[in-house]
Amino acid sequence: MQLRCADDRVLSFERYGLKGGIPVLYFHGIPGSGIERSLEDQWLKENKFDFIAFDRPGIGDSSPDSNKSFQSVADDVVTLLKVLSISKINLVGYSAGGAYALCFAASYPEYVDKVILLSPAAQLYLPEIFSDLSESAQLMFKTAVQYPEALVEQFSGLVKDVNTFKSIVASSSSAEDQAYFIDEHFSENLDRYLLNSVKQGVGEMVKEFGLILSPWDFNPESIKAHCTIWHGAKDQNTPLTGSKLLAEKIPANRTCFLKDKGHHFSYYQWKEVMGTLLE
Repeated sequence: MQLRCADDRVLSFERYGLKGGIPVLYFHGIPGSGIERSLEDQWLKENKFDFIAFDRPGIGDSSPDSNKSFQSVADDVVTLLKVLSISKINLVGYSAGGAYALCFAASYPEYVDKVILLSPAAQLYLPEIFSDLSESAQLMFKTAVQYPEALVEQFSGLVKDVNTFKSIVASSSSAEDQAYFIDEHFSENLDRYLLNSVKQGVGEMVKEFGLILSPWDFNPESIKAHCTIWHGAKDQNTPLTGSKLLAEKIPANRTCFLKDKGHHFSYYQWKEVMGTLLE
């Protein structure tokens, strides 16, 4: 599905579950897209969730936005909700999507009921958080900021083969996460959403790597909605230290820190994670 923004850009989105059910807006990771959680469609329908997942600008079938920022994406979301006639919604932000979800919650509190953050990429620009990334992740983020053209050139050839693409993503992940990349249950959908994330080329993915490393243009301390923060202690993609800092800043929050889990735990604990919206 698609809608047209005021500046004539196209915003692409998927709608899973039950239309008119408990409204949820999903913010995907990097690399990622709105089809990340498509395997959960039947479960979302059975549990009466109206699950809306959009592609950020330049991802999937959404038009690029040369002025993309956390705030501009939040503004796009408002346009989407108005078109769908939704006045109140729950937010789920995964990995890098967590920052975009928080920006929306801070900027448009009147629209937000509850927030769930899954392995959020939180304030990676802070040295004490950045240093907890894996060495390969640190190098990638630094290159995205300092030499984006070089990273685009490097990735352009590698992502043409989905297995090579997966191996790149897996290389920065912890041992606890490796099973996800070879799990037959997730394999086909993983291939689909990775390829969809670079459908328009790798430039936007590299741009987002740089953006997620930039200082936030919003204040998490202003968020009024209740926020549940889930994070695996063995996560090497987005450090647990970032979530701990968020928990100190967001006024109303609950933390679920998982001792032996990595970055992708939510694919295995989806029912438990989404169950917090039913409490």
